[in-house]
Formats: sequence, C-alpha cells, structure tokens
Amino acid sequence: MIKIKKKVIIIGSYMVGKTAVLNSFVHHKFIHDYKSTMGVNIMAKEYLFEDLDTELTFVIWDIGGQNLFQNMAKRFYGKAEAALIVYDITRRNTFDAVKEWFSRLMVNVGHKIPMILVGNKVDLTEQRMITKSEGEKLAQELRIEFLETSAKTGENIDLAFKNLGKKILMTISQIQK
Repeated sequence: MIKIKKKVIIIGSYMVGKTAVLNSFVHHKFIHDYKSTMGVNIMAKEYLFEDLDTELTFVIWDIGGQNLFQNMAKRFYGKAEAALIVYDITRRNTFDAVKEWFSRLMVNVGHKIPMILVGNKVDLTEQRMITKSEGEKLAQELRIEFLETSAKTGENIDLAFKNLGKKILMTISQIQK
C-alpha cells in the first residue's frame, strides 16, 4: 500500500459553503449553525483508492473568503497541490468572482494544479440563479472539471474529492514518468 499526503485548498467567496463542504466530506454531517471561517481551518481525511493500492491523505485548508484574508493568500495557498473553487448557485456574485479566485490561485501557487470548480447548494433548487450549463461553460473556459454539490445533503461531495484525488494521483504518475 502506497501512502501519500497532499495539501488541498478550498477557496471561494464568503458564505458559499466551503466549510460545509469540508464538514460533509470529513465528518459526513451538515452543521446548521454557520460560523464564518476566520483565516484558515485545517482538517485531514484519508481516502483509499483500492484500485491503485493507494491511500491518499487530504490535508484540507478551508480558507476564509473575506477580502481581509487575501493579503495572507501566499501563506495559505503556498505548497497547495490541488484545489476546489466553490461558488453558491443561488448567488450570482459568487459565480462572477470565480475567475478572480482562479487567477489569485495561479498567482500564489505559481503553476497549474489539479482543480475542480464546485457549484454548491443544489438542494436550494427554488433559489437557483446559476444554471448547470453556465458552470460547465466556465469550467471549460478555465480548463478544469466541474461538479454541482450539496453540502447539506452530501450530494457529490465524496465524488468531488474522489475525482480531485484521482487528478492528484495522475499528476504524480506523470511526474514519475
């Protein structure tokens, strides 16, 4: 069994559900009492890729979306090996900010890393403002994968991390060749 540990960052605007996505993945629960992330929140979770005989430990940095934390971006983003860029499907401004988050990530990491664009809160169907096709189009433009999730119901949360993990492992195998 191969054991690998990688730093993953979750970025996006304020209140898009980054912490909820993280809690859904790590603890399989949704916390209703929202508390804004001040700076960074770090959690780890092991994920077994049986077909590859590999255990990947995600060391996940949930980075606060408020602008005041962006002056510390280099410290938070440093040595990130993969990322989830999250927006809220019910808030247009969070979707419009994705390109800025992507650009900030590229500047602070210095090279392209495995990434997935995540449209969160699909359980709020009545409040949807961004269509799935808009998310897919933006992901194609950025040349990254796209998924819609619900941290509340758990929909596609594990799949997002599984797909991100596969991208990380593919990157490692390409480097070793």
